[in-house]
Amino acid sequence: MSMKDTTGAAESSEGAAGERATATAAITDADRGAPVPDEAARRGARERADSLVKPQGSLGALEDLVERWSAATGAPPPARLRTAHLVCAASHGHVGRGTSLYDGSVSWQVAAAAAGGSTAVGVLARARGERLVVADLGLAGGTPPGCVARRCADGTADFVDGPALTEAERDAAVTTGGALADELLDSTGAACLSLGEIGIGNTATAAALLCALVGEPPERVVGSGSGLDAEGVARKTAVVRAAVSRAGRGLSPADALRELGGLELAALVGAIHAAHLRGVPVLLDGFAVGVCALLALRLRPACGDWLFAGHRSAEPGHGLVLEKLGLEPLLSLRMRLGEGSGSALALALVEQ
Repeated sequence: MSMKDTTGAAESSEGAAGERATATAAITDADRGAPVPDEAARRGARERADSLVKPQGSLGALEDLVERWSAATGAPPPARLRTAHLVCAASHGHVGRGTSLYDGSVSWQVAAAAAGGSTAVGVLARARGERLVVADLGLAGGTPPGCVARRCADGTADFVDGPALTEAERDAAVTTGGALADELLDSTGAACLSLGEIGIGNTATAAALLCALVGEPPERVVGSGSGLDAEGVARKTAVVRAAVSRAGRGLSPADALRELGGLELAALVGAIHAAHLRGVPVLLDGFAVGVCALLALRLRPACGDWLFAGHRSAEPGHGLVLEKLGLEPLLSLRMRLGEGSGSALALALVEQ
């Protein structure tokens, strides 16, 4: 290679690196002007709890909840907590490998039913008189009726063969999730954001992300998801292992999202960051949303004080996720439905 060729290659490489850095900066820049916990409010909540007619600390996790909520918002949870419900939906390219009991078309059907109010999260939000937005970030087959169209791609690529997302798709999904949260909170005046996801196969995606982030073997974090039997779980585990082996462990959060997906999960990362910037607590659903919270925390550690765990999923990896987040779940009912049902159920306990 001539000196001219070498120089040209170097300039090309530097240009590509610059483009990657610019794209990644969209989701890794440190928060500027983000709120910080109100320690005086935290102390006030603790002192009030200690003054009540009961042994100190006898309400356990509920006292911790009130203290953390007070630090995040300046006051304990109100008796009527106005909440906005955001569910992000997308398709996953690895489903053709048998990572779910159902094929990808079911994601479209579930999203349509949720938007129509006929799934668990729709019923729960309606019972509370609160707004639910189901957003299509990339469902195969187009946007279902009743869903908000915010498509960033036609689902993810198969993460065994190569990166699930391009950098542009990943960044677009994160940015879109933040915009969805802002729009929903603006329109409702809600004081809490409840998050959920819809996407057949996304527990496999979440498991792969968790393995890549913390180095756990797939056997410890892969579960039955939509109801796989032992043979199906073994097949799903093998697919996750292959994807993580291709992508590599110890990835940065941004690279993990690009390599392993998915669009709805990236959007929830953006939604968490947007809520934090507004000082709005985020109530997390199960395993997949928990992994999104872990990604959000790794990208912007300050958002952790605004995260609350609605429940502990039956998925085996969720306990590890909660441990990494430093959160204690409010409910543990062996649920694995997704779509924000666990976080919506926990709202009444937060209010009490």
